[in-house]
Amino acid sequence: TEFAGEVSLSLLKRASGDPFGVVGISRDITERKSQEELLQTSFSRSPIGIYIAQEGRFLHVNPQFQNDTGYSEAELLGMSSLDLVHPEDRDWVRNSVIKMLKGEQVVPYLYRAITKNGATRWVLETVVSVPFRGERIVLGNCVDVTELREAEEEMLQRDREWRALYHILMSLTGTLDLDEVMKEIVSQVKTVLDSDFTSVAMVGDDGQLGSLYEDFPGVSPLTVRARPDGMTRRIISTGETVIVDDVEAATDTNPELLSAGVKSYASVPIAIGGVIKGVLFLHSRKPAAFRDKIELIDAFARQAAIAIENARLYREASQAGSLREAN
Repeated sequence: TEFAGEVSLSLLKRASGDPFGVVGISRDITERKSQEELLQTSFSRSPIGIYIAQEGRFLHVNPQFQNDTGYSEAELLGMSSLDLVHPEDRDWVRNSVIKMLKGEQVVPYLYRAITKNGATRWVLETVVSVPFRGERIVLGNCVDVTELREAEEEMLQRDREWRALYHILMSLTGTLDLDEVMKEIVSQVKTVLDSDFTSVAMVGDDGQLGSLYEDFPGVSPLTVRARPDGMTRRIISTGETVIVDDVEAATDTNPELLSAGVKSYASVPIAIGGVIKGVLFLHSRKPAAFRDKIELIDAFARQAAIAIENARLYREASQAGSLREAN
């Protein structure tokens, strides 16, 4: 019968120190060998990233961990585990590891990891201290939860967006003060859509710019910086929404926007019955900041149109009432 065995030999010596024989001890380690093979198979085939570290450096990493990080086994072995952690999260990870190894924390900790190609991934991790050949090593289990994290962030963003629209709707129903509603729109757009600079410009019946509600420090007012052949005039005349992902690549960008560090912007007409009554502008220091947000921007523009129309109706009703009283 064949079995996995372990043999230890000891040399027998006489009082004079001369050897005279050997004592051998054989142990059947078939079960232990099977367990080791099972563990190695699980380690290699696990869909979870697993690593073994000692004194903060990787000793072993499984294929999934290599796949998650983008590094090969040769590159990872000997690397500090904190080298994979986003610099802003390293203190948090270090403290979480210490607490978990001491048994003071049982909940997995979440952090941002940096892959070999520079991508940021969200990782949920646990660690445990285990004995190994007379020493203590750290066994780590990592799960890439980036997609779940992004889905959660998207849900939170949608919640913020609808809350912002709700606040504007409450302003519309709570007051007929156009200035108050427009200021609320500028504030909510800035917060929800990450617009660094926001403007709402009213347009008169003659097509000229009128009242201005703006959060754009450091530049001249839109009524001053708007050029005769610029984007503002184009939107007023065509009624088209304009999204610019890279202002530096555009040939007709207002120099003041470049000076302010604007990288992208969106301009949406505020229309009532097909007539342009205003323009909503959003500016960002990031490129392509508004390309996937046009639906929400349009919703804000519609709320602005409702505010303008409500103010007009109230003004006309007040004027009619004054005439009746005069007569």
